[in-house]
Amino acid sequence: MPSAFCGIYYFKDPSTNDNVRLPLEEVQVHAYIVDVSARVTLVQVFSNASDEPTPSAKYVFPVPASAAVCAFDMRTEDGQVITGVVKEKRKAAEEHEAAKRRGRMTGLVEWSTDDAFTISLGCLPAKQRITTTLTYAISLMNDDLTDQIRFQLPMCIGERYGQVPETMLGALAPDSLSRLKFSIYIQTKGPISSVLSPSHPDLVALPYQSENSITSTNRMIARYESPEYLTQDFILTIQAQGLNEPRCFAERDEKHNAVAMHLTFVPKFDLPPIAAQEYIFLIDRSGSMMGSRIEMAKKTLVMLLRALPARGTTFNIVSFGDKDTKLFPTSKIYNQSTLSSATEHVDGMSANYGGTEIRSALENTFKTQSKTLPTSVFVLTDGDAYDIDKTLRAVSDATEKSTAKAPLRVFTLGIGFGASSAMCEGIARAGNGVCLMATEPEGILGKTSRLLRASRGPVIKNVSVDWGIQASLDPGDDDMQINQVPSTINTVYTGFQFIVTAIIKNPDYRVPREVVFRGQEGVQLKPIEIKVPVRRVELSSEDGSSTFIATLAARRLITQLENPKRYVERTAEWRQETITRIGEEYQLASRHTSFIAVGDAVSEEDQGEEPKPGHWGGPVGMALQHSASFDDDDEEEDDDDMGFGLFDDDDIPVAMAAPRFLLSPSRPPAPSPAAGSGDPVVELVRLQSFDGSFTLSNAFKQILGEDACKEGKKRKMDDHLWATLLAIVYLRKHLANQPELLGGLVEKAMEFIGGYPGVDADALVEAAEPFVT
Repeated sequence: MPSAFCGIYYFKDPSTNDNVRLPLEEVQVHAYIVDVSARVTLVQVFSNASDEPTPSAKYVFPVPASAAVCAFDMRTEDGQVITGVVKEKRKAAEEHEAAKRRGRMTGLVEWSTDDAFTISLGCLPAKQRITTTLTYAISLMNDDLTDQIRFQLPMCIGERYGQVPETMLGALAPDSLSRLKFSIYIQTKGPISSVLSPSHPDLVALPYQSENSITSTNRMIARYESPEYLTQDFILTIQAQGLNEPRCFAERDEKHNAVAMHLTFVPKFDLPPIAAQEYIFLIDRSGSMMGSRIEMAKKTLVMLLRALPARGTTFNIVSFGDKDTKLFPTSKIYNQSTLSSATEHVDGMSANYGGTEIRSALENTFKTQSKTLPTSVFVLTDGDAYDIDKTLRAVSDATEKSTAKAPLRVFTLGIGFGASSAMCEGIARAGNGVCLMATEPEGILGKTSRLLRASRGPVIKNVSVDWGIQASLDPGDDDMQINQVPSTINTVYTGFQFIVTAIIKNPDYRVPREVVFRGQEGVQLKPIEIKVPVRRVELSSEDGSSTFIATLAARRLITQLENPKRYVERTAEWRQETITRIGEEYQLASRHTSFIAVGDAVSEEDQGEEPKPGHWGGPVGMALQHSASFDDDDEEEDDDDMGFGLFDDDDIPVAMAAPRFLLSPSRPPAPSPAAGSGDPVVELVRLQSFDGSFTLSNAFKQILGEDACKEGKKRKMDDHLWATLLAIVYLRKHLANQPELLGGLVEKAMEFIGGYPGVDADALVEAAEPFVT
């Protein structure tokens, strides 16, 4: 049932479950990417060609799991407009039902899962087009390149097994003939080097020109149009200078008398690897993995197995679907025999395990994990399951129960365009691990190497962030509230982008010039300290508020409050009340709050004292004004001088007129294709032994050539040594554009060469270079 739960529908005859789908005529996406954050407005136009109003209608749509849904409105051709206001979930539902009984046009945005929201639309008028507009904010993190922004729009939920939430029952996919238009405005701190779409290469990216016809180096606009609706996620990648440098943004939220802080950086710690560890690989073999997904997973696992450390390693493989089976009853020592058995096992895998039951597979795995060694669990899945909450709870419980001597960490690789970000990211978050998403074969091998490298690194301990609170302010004072997410920082990995946010409420708190990240590494607890300059952000909405960073911070705070392992001293009632309060304050839909929108006027008695609607207007209702370094709270620098001004009113006209561009589009050269199935690089890696070495086998000679292989005997060199040298040179030449993958594969080979007494490994590799093409 691909795409069975996405779209707008109503029941023509509830007794027969006869669904009627409204055609989706047009989709517009207006996105503003500002450095590592984005605001996205999704506009969809449906038509009701019937002569009668519809019965109660419903629409399900996908959003990223970490998104903050913060605005919703709906309008009809005859001029009716309803704008959403966030209220407590039950109250919103009651008002929605009352409006439907009175025949009013109404909308209700409800939570279904963390990456899917539902709009209950009520009765839709006859012979009219209905336009829905939804806005969300999101932090952008690239999962495989630290100098790159990855912007993804999930356009389908995909096939899923398990018990479907009631709010999603019956929704159908939008019409495949819908028109689609994307306009994505981009601005970064440093010069932009490329804007590409690996999923839709027809995208056109153009440099922006200012009023005085000066071409901007750090502003671009990307456009994509299609007569057909998307059948896969839309992915945009942006490369710019300085993206991996530490940065902290501060935003003063006058409405809530608070300052929102957003700290992000890519740690570059030089830490020794864990000496001994257990590695367990869980591979999804459910029916939804059939086809390219299972093949991607198999290739990934084969590569991971060869990147395992040669010493101090035990491992196992678990296949799961509606059942789970193990390669070995318990983890075995990593050697050539067990590696060969594992490779044969992986080659024989197929997607024949029925439905997806991730939770039971994880629970059974945790029961047999090592009690004496650290354990890293890798989950390779498309995440097509709805049992998300219980799954995350199982992972969180197991992680907490593990000991300091034998800690547990869980890493996830989401496979395919339909992979659930809520499931994949949630498992990694609960397991103190890292989540990467592999939508296409390109780049998948490098991502697996990064996951493995992360698992081999030790945990940074006693991590904290100094938000620069003045000495005159008492953190324990009733007027001082510091809501940091994560409240306790457990996951800081070298080479992976790290984000921590805070909402600091105190009328006397002044934004500092810098914040300080602190931690301790190694057995000796060597101190780590990173000072990060603070930049102020001002992003104005129509009502004068400034809540872009605050909205993201509030969304993360709600996610943290939903974790029962946090705030353990608090009751479930307190959690719900707090989430509801935050949702209403920041106009965020959540498990306990919903957007309610009712057409026609309602009485003042019905309204009461309500928050302002969560509405940032149309595509440019929020003009992105400026960001500046500063010496004190009142000093600002000019955007053009600093090269990092956010969009202002002159840059983006309110009428959304087309900006001025250069005549020719920016089309950087496409990256070299990654090694795929049948590629000689992949075939060569499969020949690598558990200790990193290679042999002069017939298969090896077919890849490297007979002449190159014979040179070893002329030099009176051991066959294993010469083969390994040739392999290193070959991999370095053919994987130069994939440094993460190259490093993981070559590291073990160099260790093997270093085991020969009295050899200079680098000199030997250099001597082998002339014989490899």
